[in-house]
Amino acid sequence: MSLQPLSRRQFAGLLVGGVAIAGLPRISMASTLPDTRRIALRSIHTGESGVFTYMRGGVANRRAITDMNMLLRDHRTGEVHAMDMKLIDQLFQLQQRYGADKEFEVISAYRSAKTNGMLAAKSGGVAKKSMHMMGQAIDIAMPGVDVLDLHRSAKGLQAGGVGLYRSSGFIHIDTGNVRYW
Repeated sequence: MSLQPLSRRQFAGLLVGGVAIAGLPRISMASTLPDTRRIALRSIHTGESGVFTYMRGGVANRRAITDMNMLLRDHRTGEVHAMDMKLIDQLFQLQQRYGADKEFEVISAYRSAKTNGMLAAKSGGVAKKSMHMMGQAIDIAMPGVDVLDLHRSAKGLQAGGVGLYRSSGFIHIDTGNVRYW
């Protein structure tokens, strides 16, 4: 079998469509997501929970997004910040993998600079310029789903950073560069 060079159009298609990494399950790209999207979340710190239909008919549901941002606020300071919708779409894709009725347990979402500084001072594992402070990262678990399987599925998205905190029972996902730990 001989390999043929790719045309510019074929190469561009790979860049737009993404390339799967060997051994990781490929989950649909954001451009192919359905027009109506919802996710179920529960904050382990406040006990608040909700099912948020954040896209309906291809239009952002501002009320649901506002309510979701409130649930994902810094639970220590009460500060609310807009979460990156690319991150929310990652959650949606993961939830579809395990069933739309599955709920994410949120360990940490938005963090104020004050909270992040306090956590960084206590632990070497907290980045001083954490993506949590920009609403671009979330730490999650899903009851009934093995954390290793959740980590593997998140890596399959190839949509940002994915960290495994096995001993603590959660994963981190963000919208930064694709990287794994």
